[in-house]
Amino acid sequence: MKLKTRSKEKEAAFIEKLQAFFSDQQNLLSLVPECMDQSMFCPFDSYRKKLARIQGSGIARLAGSADQFLSAIGETYKVMDSESAPI
Repeated sequence: MKLKTRSKEKEAAFIEKLQAFFSDQQNLLSLVPECMDQSMFCPFDSYRKKLARIQGSGIARLAGSADQFLSAIGETYKVMDSESAPI
């Protein structure tokens, strides 16, 4: 079996893209979908509020969240701290 290797340049480019994405709060809020109907309770509003409150390295704390959506955002943010990107 042949293992695919990743170049350091591709890993660095991937991490740079993550840093550019997480540097703007609007990009983070764009992950949350909009409700299609104008019902009284939109389940995505709570996500939007949580993400608006959390800034910078606080996003990494979401990694241990019981909520899978928030946990995925936190885990993705933590990739920037590692030396190799899981591509």
